[in-house]
Amino acid sequence: MHNFSDMISTSFYSFKHEIEYKEQQISQEMQTSGATINIHCLRSFNYSRLFYIIGIFSALEARLQRLFSIDSDQYSFDNNSTTNNKLKTYLNSLGKEGLWLEFDLYYLAINVLKHGQGRSYDQLIREDELPFEIKRPNAFFCEGDVSEIDVFIKVDNNFMENCHRIIQEICALLKI
Repeated sequence: MHNFSDMISTSFYSFKHEIEYKEQQISQEMQTSGATINIHCLRSFNYSRLFYIIGIFSALEARLQRLFSIDSDQYSFDNNSTTNNKLKTYLNSLGKEGLWLEFDLYYLAINVLKHGQGRSYDQLIREDELPFEIKRPNAFFCEGDVSEIDVFIKVDNNFMENCHRIIQEICALLKI
């Protein structure tokens, strides 16, 4: 079986490099032409980030479900616990409460990206400080930004890099 962490890193850096390169090309073209196709391309890059990061979190969740069910003796969890509760228990047992809290915020953000307003959005909106941008209803992240897409969490390179770092830290602890 391949190393999950290596696959995540390889795909992340490849994806990030490709998007940044194409964005730079389109941005240069936008200096002389505001063609609709260029605007659509910029939006499509933001949708690509959205789809990529949701996919990575889903892949991690599937991997954790499999790991925690196959190696349940190693982790000694209550079988009725959710995968997230099992991860929380494991990380807290290692003294990694901060990593759990950070993961949980991003996990809630991924839920908001997938489902829109709901419990996860309400929970995030009550936070005093977040490591990413969250949009209030009927607002913009940056008014006039033609590349903005209609989501409640800004999925920029910073958001993606933080997701990647958190996933890598968890993978290292779980040796996956």
